[in-house]
Amino acid sequence: MPIYENDFSIGALSVRRATQLEVSEMNCPSCRKLTLLGDQFCSACGRSLNATSGEAIAPNGDFRDIARAIHREKTGGASAFLVFILGAILCWFGWNQFGRPAWFINSFVQTGDCGDSTIGTWQMYLCAASVALRTALGSIVLMVIFLFCRQRLIRAGSRLVLRTAVEMRFLVRPLISTFLFVILWAGAHQETSELSGLISQKIFPAVLGLFVFFAARYGKTIHTRLIPFWVARNQRPKWLRIVVAIALSLTFAFWLTDEPRVSMPAMKEQIIVIASLVMGYLALGNPKGEKI
Repeated sequence: MPIYENDFSIGALSVRRATQLEVSEMNCPSCRKLTLLGDQFCSACGRSLNATSGEAIAPNGDFRDIARAIHREKTGGASAFLVFILGAILCWFGWNQFGRPAWFINSFVQTGDCGDSTIGTWQMYLCAASVALRTALGSIVLMVIFLFCRQRLIRAGSRLVLRTAVEMRFLVRPLISTFLFVILWAGAHQETSELSGLISQKIFPAVLGLFVFFAARYGKTIHTRLIPFWVARNQRPKWLRIVVAIALSLTFAFWLTDEPRVSMPAMKEQIIVIASLVMGYLALGNPKGEKI
């Protein structure tokens, strides 16, 4: 502890006090946020403040420490893996509970079948579309409710992010997206939950959470590389972009399933959903993204 002489002037005293404040605080070597001496981790970016030469302190087994260490990985691959694994767990173990609201609505509707229609005819296509619509009616109703309440859902999500520990915030929006999507997806796949496409139908909603993570984490990079596209896109009215995205998605879906009896239906369905997500992002998404 420094020893000060008694005959310091007022000016010297001011310098002395300032020096004492400086040694009680420091800047995080990663994000430069001001932190107090004695803190083990930066409250903003999660970097270890006690490690030397840029090395982090080994996690002690607590999930927050593990999430902090994963989030610090520069490429984002470890974070994406954790997002998908947690989303898959949420879908797998919550499938029966999350699907119940849509299944309850569907219980009032007779789905029917197309046994009397000739394969490959427009009658068959119209009948199949009608059956699909009635099968997914509960999910469609819930989706309309979600869209009607989207601003409240966004505000609730933002509040949840602020209440979550900094090192775990990158998980919040992807997992909320996965939760909402599995409600709709499970509701429309009560009889086909055991099928697999690219992945199992039961964990496919985790792909949406992964998509949300990628859009936020790498949005700025995508924006930088596709600036001419975003400029041209934003010159078109929003309604036109929506129409084009829907038209392209439907055209792609029709092309992919244009066969008398659709082969690998689960895989093609999942591919169509992923393609629709990409088209929707290109048409309406925020290209600048959000660093998480």
